Amino acid sequence: MYNNIDPLLTQLQNHSNIFTDDGNRAYSQMYRQQLLSELRNTSEQAPEQDWLKMLDEKMKGLTQNVINELNNNQEFVSLNTSIQGAIQDEIMSMVKYRLNKNPKIAENVRKQLDMIQSTTDRLNSEERQNMAELNDYIKNYSHITFDEYKNIKNQKENE
Repeated sequence: MYNNIDPLLTQLQNHSNIFTDDGNRAYSQMYRQQLLSELRNTSEQAPEQDWLKMLDEKMKGLTQNVINELNNNQEFVSLNTSIQGAIQDEIMSMVKYRLNKNPKIAENVRKQLDMIQSTTDRLNSEERQNMAELNDYIKNYSHITFDEYKNIKNQKENE
């Protein structure tokens, strides 16, 4: 006899800890159930028109001249960017959990975050140095041109 009891919901009702190795399986099951539920709800409430399919088909058939013209249209670019962002957000929400558990992805992200931080630090340092240089010029050397100031500073550094 088939029993229609959901073991995941039973675990949750019993306040079991789902954040164990068994919990990872439970989380995966819950995630799959959520996706299936969302797909069912989406198919039940499907719009009359598949707007994204229509747009995709139209975009695939564009000539280079039309693409160039549309890329010069700020409203089109803004609308297209908005759609692409929404699509990316939806995809990300569906795959984020699995990607975060992938060690290669995690290492890739860590490296990118490190690169972002070091680049930000370097550019901020250069900006602070430029501001300090400009302040020095304004306070102490405003009677000469900035090029003359740079020549004086370069000569002092080379000595």
